[in-house]
Amino acid sequence: MFASVTQLIRQAFVYSKVLAPEENLTQDGSEAVNLLIGLRLLNELILTNNMKGNNWVLETNEEFNVVAGSDSLVLDDWSYIYKVRFLLGDVWFNIVEENLNNFLNKALLPTSTGVPFVMYPQRTATGYLLRFFQQSNQDYTFEVWGYKQVALFTEPSQALTGFNAFYETYYLYELAYRVQNYYQIPHTPFILEQRQVLRQQLRDLKQTRLDREFSQVSQTGGQQFSSVAALNLSQGYSP
Repeated sequence: MFASVTQLIRQAFVYSKVLAPEENLTQDGSEAVNLLIGLRLLNELILTNNMKGNNWVLETNEEFNVVAGSDSLVLDDWSYIYKVRFLLGDVWFNIVEENLNNFLNKALLPTSTGVPFVMYPQRTATGYLLRFFQQSNQDYTFEVWGYKQVALFTEPSQALTGFNAFYETYYLYELAYRVQNYYQIPHTPFILEQRQVLRQQLRDLKQTRLDREFSQVSQTGGQQFSSVAALNLSQGYSP
């Protein structure tokens, strides 16, 4: 729909009534203040949704090496993670996710080692820190599944990448709403209605993805394991 960041920003300024349809975002051959303001507001929106795990566009999986003695794995640039597994021998095992209270209540010596069956996925400013219940007792290959963050834009002339058709529309109306806030313009019913509809669609999209992942786990009787062979191992197992 939009070839560049400038086109998205301009349309948001038109919808917000800051610009008339025939007006441009540039003045005297240089970037207008409006364009720079629009870029900053757009990046703030992207950053907020990256932190909330709301950018469900760039789905991927990647492998990481975890060395013996590690108690965590840093995952920068991830917006949302729904599956982590490790390779033990020839079999992949899913890691069980614990909430923070349960994780902290599992009292172990700081130097205890074992199979990294349990983790707490801690949100950070740049992505995730996967904290293991025990230090890794050996080197492991980890595989992480989820969605990468949408990169921030540095120049208005950049191509609009990282968005599909839904997210282009979503960011258009969210940006128009923020532009009205910035210029203290009363919100128009058109912007408010479209924003409400798109926000609900985003919640529905997120719930659909979560339900999909939950159904995959439920097929193993509620255990977060990628193989029935994993049921033969306990959290205290140490080869």
